[in-house]
Amino acid sequence: MGSNETGIGRSEHSVLKQKHFAGVVEYLSRVAKRAMEKWEGVDPCYWIFDMNSARPFYPLQEGDDCGIHLPSSSVIGPKIAARNGHQVVAVLMDIDKMNVCELIHYYTAQAEDEDVYMEAYIKCGDSSKLILDHARSTYASRFGYVYVDPNVPSIPKTLTEFYAHTCNQKIDLIINIAATSLKRQGLSLEQEIRQVMAYKRKWLIREPYGRHQWTMLIGTNWVKVNDWSAKGFHLLDTEAGRAIFDRVSKTKQELEAAERGQLEIGGFTQLPTGATPSI
Repeated sequence: MGSNETGIGRSEHSVLKQKHFAGVVEYLSRVAKRAMEKWEGVDPCYWIFDMNSARPFYPLQEGDDCGIHLPSSSVIGPKIAARNGHQVVAVLMDIDKMNVCELIHYYTAQAEDEDVYMEAYIKCGDSSKLILDHARSTYASRFGYVYVDPNVPSIPKTLTEFYAHTCNQKIDLIINIAATSLKRQGLSLEQEIRQVMAYKRKWLIREPYGRHQWTMLIGTNWVKVNDWSAKGFHLLDTEAGRAIFDRVSKTKQELEAAERGQLEIGGFTQLPTGATPSI
């Protein structure tokens, strides 16, 4: 989690983001638990890959270390999965050494709780590279999720390499991203996730919020629509979901061109030389 809206972390939307994230993990880990009980030969552990783990807790008010603290994804996800009966293996990655030190301290203390099985690999460095250290498994399949909440507005390209391994194709993907920040770099959400989308049968998108168009994408192999629509999520293969996806992926000019029939679905308009796109 960063220090402002365009980075990871504390912002005016932090509480809402963590509430949504907790709800997503609650659902996905429950579904995975039922599936794992039916399948044979799958890894008995629920694997969590948090690619930008941050510190375990951070204050809601900047500089107020004695005030109310909000748990980060590195605490919320593993705790919910364990509560749902999983043996959790969490791979927690962060590039900040102080965050990693705090995570080590926190999970060392958690290891003393004999009522919960939780194994944590805490790694410092570039998560786009570190995740590949755990891309292979001795099991044919494993369940869990990858959570991407990047420090900079981009999606790691190595996710495609990670999911190309058959053992990982039942691991869900959760992405939290500021779509406006992508567009300011001349990128789009559609461009960023196009390759990895092939590895999930179902994709959901949440209604964006804030001037940075914060949205959450979920790639999974199972979903009941009624369980998600009340939470503001829509399947990408529905009219509502595609409309949201186009809105967060395309600039204002591209959307206007699409309305005029000048832009094919999934394509990108060519702006005149020197034109500055309106986000």
